[in-house]
Amino acid sequence: MRFNGKKVVVTGGNSGIGKESAKQFIKEGALVAIIGRNEKRLEQTKNELGEQCIAYQADVSQVSELEDVFKNISEDLGTVDILVLNAGVSEHLETSQMTESVFDRMMDINIKGPYFTVQKALPFLNTGASIVAVSSISSRLGIKHMGVYAASKSALETLIRAFSAEFIDKQMRFNIISPGYTETPIFSKALDQDPHFFENASKTIPMKRMAQPIEITHSILFLASDKAKYITGANLVVDGGFSSIFPLDVIQEAFK
Repeated sequence: MRFNGKKVVVTGGNSGIGKESAKQFIKEGALVAIIGRNEKRLEQTKNELGEQCIAYQADVSQVSELEDVFKNISEDLGTVDILVLNAGVSEHLETSQMTESVFDRMMDINIKGPYFTVQKALPFLNTGASIVAVSSISSRLGIKHMGVYAASKSALETLIRAFSAEFIDKQMRFNIISPGYTETPIFSKALDQDPHFFENASKTIPMKRMAQPIEITHSILFLASDKAKYITGANLVVDGGFSSIFPLDVIQEAFK
C-alpha cells in the first residue's frame, strides 16, 4: 500500500497505460482522478475502477478545459500528490501525406497538453509531488513515418528535464517513462491494417514479445513512489531491449 491516502491525477486515464496506472494506484490505496476526452469510455472506466476513482472529461490540448478541470479536481480532492502525464496520440504518415491539422493535433496533445497540464496543476501540487510523463522510445530512434510523433516526444522529454530543474526547490520530482511496443489501443489502426502486427512486431524485440500495460505501469508507480525520492530528471526506458540491444537471431531474421 505504497500510496495509501495519496491523491493521484492521470491524464489519458480511460484506456491503455493510463487506465492500468489508475487501477494499480487504487489497488495500493490512492484516490485517483482520471482525465480523458471520451465521455463513454471515461464512465466505463470509472465504473470499473470503483469509488476510489473520479472521472473528468477534458481535452488536454485545450488550456481553458485544463483550467476548469483542475479547479474541479481541487474542489473534490484538495491537493495532489502525484501527476501522471499520459495523454497522447500517434499517427504514422509519410511526409507527403502529413496534413497541418494532423501535425497540430499531435503537437497540441503530446507537448502543449503536458506543458499546460503542469501549469494548471501547479497551484494544487503538494510540496514533494511526483510527476511522471509517458514518452516513447521513438524519441531515441529514426523511424520512418513517425517523425512528427517522435519529435513531439523528444520535446516532451526536454520539457520534463527543464521542469525538474525549475521546481527542484519545491522538492517536486519530474521523471519520464519511455515504453517500447505495448499492447494498447494506440495500435488499433496498425491491427486494422495488419492482423498479425503484434506477432510481427514481437519478432523485432529482443525479449520476443510486446509489453503488457501493467509492465509499464510498474515503472510509473516506482518513479511516483518514495522508493524513487532521490530520482529526478531521469528517463526510464522500458522496451524489452528494443532500443539498446540486438541479439544475433534478431539480426539474422531481419536479413533473411
